[in-house]
Amino acid sequence: MTEPLRRIAEAVTDATEDEVAVVLGSLGAVQVQKAIREAPWTPLPAAGAHAGIQSEVEWI
Repeated sequence: MTEPLRRIAEAVTDATEDEVAVVLGSLGAVQVQKAIREAPWTPLPAAGAHAGIQSEVEWI
């Protein structure tokens, strides 16, 4: 670890997560948040429940 980076790490040791975000933001760091997309969920029928039902799974 470089000396400047070590100093920054020591300075934020007792800081809250929000305070660390402010410090890193002022240094030019960018926080990326992943969007969570809710997908509809339909449970598969029990095995052998109905002979006419065919289940398929497509992996993408």
